[in-house]
Amino acid sequence: MNGSLEYITDLQLVLNRLPIDLIEQVIFILHEARVKKQHIFIMGNGGSASTASHFACDLGKGARKKGLPDFRVTCLADNMAIVSAYANDEGYEHIFSQQLSSLLQPEDIVIGISTSGNSPNVIHAINLAAKVGARTIGFTGANGGELARLVDVNIYVPCDNTAQIEDVHLMLEHLISNSLGEIASAPEILNQTPVFHSSPSYNVIDAIPSSLESPILQDTPLNGRLHDVESSSDLFNQMMVLSDEMDESLNQFELLQKILQLVLRNIGALSGCIFLCNEQGYITETALAYADKVEVYLNNRLTDIVKRGVAGWVVENRQPVLISNTLTDSRWLKRVWEEKNSSRSAISVPLMNSDKVIGVITLVRPQAEEFSYHELALLASLGVYLTLAMLVPRRTKKKKLECE
Repeated sequence: MNGSLEYITDLQLVLNRLPIDLIEQVIFILHEARVKKQHIFIMGNGGSASTASHFACDLGKGARKKGLPDFRVTCLADNMAIVSAYANDEGYEHIFSQQLSSLLQPEDIVIGISTSGNSPNVIHAINLAAKVGARTIGFTGANGGELARLVDVNIYVPCDNTAQIEDVHLMLEHLISNSLGEIASAPEILNQTPVFHSSPSYNVIDAIPSSLESPILQDTPLNGRLHDVESSSDLFNQMMVLSDEMDESLNQFELLQKILQLVLRNIGALSGCIFLCNEQGYITETALAYADKVEVYLNNRLTDIVKRGVAGWVVENRQPVLISNTLTDSRWLKRVWEEKNSSRSAISVPLMNSDKVIGVITLVRPQAEEFSYHELALLASLGVYLTLAMLVPRRTKKKKLECE
């Protein structure tokens, strides 16, 4: 009996150390894949093959919801005939990559499950996925192995016990599938699903006033947070109301500065910035905001942020990102003026015109783990408004005729 109690106690300790922020990121990625009808491929060996098959079943059948696309999901370990054929003729290390080679498309999702993180057939498939341009997710344990270092997002189970790692992987599969079902049942969240790679086709906001001294904004505290759907809707309404009070003297980038201030004020970030990029991905203009102050850079003084920082990651991957802790996330470029032990959090999203990144907006809060994936989705949706501000000609106010 002591052995049973020890197993359960150890398992509880492992569960308490799971990376919740990364689990939420995987939920966000899979929800986006569902909406965009991207294909999800899942693989693993032994007990992990069983988990992969279970995961595919729960996504394909259990997560079906009326009004939403079904998940396009395949478990690469399920077809024993093709697995054994590739294993016999080309080697067991190629059983997954050879299946992917004829099926995988850019932006598809490839999930590798491995308790050690070192399964050669999983590693080969992940390397192929990276070359094709698919997004990759890992479920690992032990020390994470090579898989943890290769994937875009790795959910690491901090444990050396293979059985317990498999327990947690199966639990995570159920948690993720259940969460995707809850998202699908919440129309207010579905309505905020960002579209990152399609050109906006609707006309929402044409401009913004030259002054932020609007009654709408005076009641909004600078450190306010948008935690509910009603608050999120208010922000969109504010932007639409403000569009009717535009100052025609603003050029496009001045317009973006005002929108940046509005977003900071409502979402409650400490600071933020907008980069505009040319077709080659180089910065053309930059606006930095701290509280109500905005500084504009007309040159490439901050080019290394795009080359090596989170904005560069967003440009290269053309997808949003949540940085829970800037001290521990390699995508965040640490500057010399940042305090050594000053951990912050950030969200960053691309501004897309068709399949091209034309800019990036980033918000920062002064503490770690301060942003939620709801706020990331909200900022991504607001990114559509920002894109429109750059691409759609602003309204011309009707001028009153002067009496002679």
